[in-house]
Amino acid sequence: MVGLVGTVVTTVVSVVVFVAWLVGKVEPLGSTPLMLVMLFSTFLLTSGLAVVGSYVWRTYENSKGRPGVIAMRHHELNDF
Repeated sequence: MVGLVGTVVTTVVSVVVFVAWLVGKVEPLGSTPLMLVMLFSTFLLTSGLAVVGSYVWRTYENSKGRPGVIAMRHHELNDF
């Protein structure tokens, strides 16, 4: 969910920055590509963290309720 929200926010902000650059509202030269690269890299990091978080959550859910040790052999001791 965080990756999806980050993607939407990054896309909207990137479009706003690009339109502002086309209209001429961005004064310093070179700041638009820098902002777009930073937004894109933030989007990639957020998406990557979402994928890793999904796998960690699945691993956690699958490990619940399992025994701590699985015995390969079972020996019974008889009382004499």
